[in-house]
Amino acid sequence: MNELLEQPFTQQGHALTNSNFDDVAPLVKLWALRILAELGGSRDFICDSNFNHPWIAKHLGFSEALLSGQFNSEQAHQELAQLHAQIEQQHAQQVFSLNPVLQFNLQRLQALLGLNQHECLILGFVIVLNSEQLLDDVADTLGSLTAAKAMKALAIILDLPFDTIRQALSNKGSLHRSGLMSVQQHYSEYLRNKLSLVSNQLVDKLLVETHDVMELFVGTINRCATAELSLDDFPHLAEQLAVLLAYLQHAQQHKQLGINIFIYGASGTGKTQLCQAIAQHLQLPLYEIAYEDDDGDAITATGRLCAYRAAQSIFDDQTALLMFDEVEDVFNDTENGAGMKSTAQSRKAWVNRMLEQNQTPTLWVSNSEQLDPAFIRRFDLVIEVQVPPKKQRMRMIQQHCDHDLTADYQTRLASVEHLSPAVLRRAYRVARSAKVENNNLAVEPSMTQLISNTLKAQGYPVLKQYDAHALPAFYDLDFIHTKANLAQISQGIAAHGFGRLCLYGPSGTGKTAFARWLAEYIDQPLLVKRGSDLLSPWVGEVEQNLAKAFAEAEQQQAVLLLDEVDSLLQNRQQAVRSWEISQVNEFLVQMEGFNGVLICTTNRFEDLDQAALRRFDFKLHFDYLNYAQRWALLQKVAQQLKIAVSEQEVSARLQRLNKLCAGDFAVIVRQAYFHGFADADALLQHLADEMAVKNPQSTAIGFHPDAVDQKIKPLD
Repeated sequence: MNELLEQPFTQQGHALTNSNFDDVAPLVKLWALRILAELGGSRDFICDSNFNHPWIAKHLGFSEALLSGQFNSEQAHQELAQLHAQIEQQHAQQVFSLNPVLQFNLQRLQALLGLNQHECLILGFVIVLNSEQLLDDVADTLGSLTAAKAMKALAIILDLPFDTIRQALSNKGSLHRSGLMSVQQHYSEYLRNKLSLVSNQLVDKLLVETHDVMELFVGTINRCATAELSLDDFPHLAEQLAVLLAYLQHAQQHKQLGINIFIYGASGTGKTQLCQAIAQHLQLPLYEIAYEDDDGDAITATGRLCAYRAAQSIFDDQTALLMFDEVEDVFNDTENGAGMKSTAQSRKAWVNRMLEQNQTPTLWVSNSEQLDPAFIRRFDLVIEVQVPPKKQRMRMIQQHCDHDLTADYQTRLASVEHLSPAVLRRAYRVARSAKVENNNLAVEPSMTQLISNTLKAQGYPVLKQYDAHALPAFYDLDFIHTKANLAQISQGIAAHGFGRLCLYGPSGTGKTAFARWLAEYIDQPLLVKRGSDLLSPWVGEVEQNLAKAFAEAEQQQAVLLLDEVDSLLQNRQQAVRSWEISQVNEFLVQMEGFNGVLICTTNRFEDLDQAALRRFDFKLHFDYLNYAQRWALLQKVAQQLKIAVSEQEVSARLQRLNKLCAGDFAVIVRQAYFHGFADADALLQHLADEMAVKNPQSTAIGFHPDAVDQKIKPLD
């Protein structure tokens, strides 16, 4: 390394000789010869017996004698001094300039980012260093450089004061703040690697004339496509979006700094579409910080942060929104090595300052909420985008697939809790395209296969041919025999978002079905836990399972249904073992701290702990259907099965079936899948059989079995 790198800079004198400079741009030769002559690169370039790079020597204008085998190192050093002096003389007489196209594009960047002439010259040098192999190879003769030595080398190459270089490349300089380039501070590297650009593609783009300055950043900062959805497609986020939109509008009007929104959720839930819809609503262009370049190669976390910094300089007047998708690539990456801090954590102070001072509002998007809490607390709003509730899923299905899917299939799809908008749209697009090419392929079976495969790969249950838990078509609150006003209670729960219900009564009276209906009514998923799911032979594990169940319901914002709760809430006065008391205590603790909707069902109400019962808002008894309900439900089922029924003919018999419940009628509907019913008599006989199974002492209606069997016919 030349001593000049270790000492203060002084202006060097130059001698003038003649040579041929036709092959390489004069400015490139000037910079190359300064590296060799003034920075000591000649010691690596000129060896004892030859040039280290003969082709470079030829293009720089060394004599044919030295290149043709009559090499003399002393003569080579003399010619280098002469070539250097000559090019300096020419430059003094008429200043060399950059490639006209590069100069034009640099001027556009200068106007956009507020760069001064020295910063433009430095950026131009770095572009040439990355595009001209001759200059790059000559710069390598300097060996590995520290940041300080790299800046000293730049000062000599560009003939600028060292303080000018240092200020231009400092953290407060426009080059650094714009993110276009930075000096690698931590390790010794060759000159080109020490002066890193925001993107490798920037070199190629700056060497091609463009009339739209944003084209220079394509592949680094991309304009997002027009939104396919609108904010109306996110009604489940309406309250949060109302606050967000008002906040962004206020920030835009008052030029507020440090506006950052964190949007997270499972893959495919529509986060990107939501960002596009927000920008469209605000009538602002949305630009994305790319995560892959034009060649499809992944951009490093450091590169993406530099691109973000550049975007902040480009859009400095609140005229756009930025979207930083896949943010976990920066906040949770392993670019620094496995087990090391992420890129953001290793630059924590800088990232924190960036989140506080960014001029352009930014939507940070992630598939995970597992970010450093120190970063999370610096976001103004944090919004989770979940899979839309059932009503919204049905709306999406009707909007995108209505003409190709039957009503029953649409209902079946809407019941799939993990069906995200992206999976639905993609499956429908593939199924439709396949049908265009092969008319024998039906859309519904193809969609079933596609959606099931995706759900299975995601770890979710596949799409079932028949949902055993689906509510029957005839379901209605009027078919529940209870003294309470269920509709009014449901409205209250929907309005306030919480409630504790204990439903008790005979099996089949609709307790579980009501829980499913209520979950749909308030647009929340239903989390079902049975006593057998929570009980354990190990002491203390029941308490752990209870805590997990309540925590899971909180996390999913789901209605928690605890079926057969009598096995968990036995009367403590009758307890024999200590763990029987502790599990009830744990249940009560979890119940008190639960802020959602809790529904417990039991057939053994009298066995429940009295203290636990006091904690329920409502204890609702579901009884057998009264006559009016039985008759109305029989009409519904008969209509569904296309069977004529007359109250005058069936009234007496139906009066005697006084222990029927809605579940018995649901069994009849399922039986119709396997065999048909000829008339109302057949329906009544099967209802009587169902009642007799549950209540062996029930009085028979008096039909002759053979007569009934003759009235059963197979389905068409």
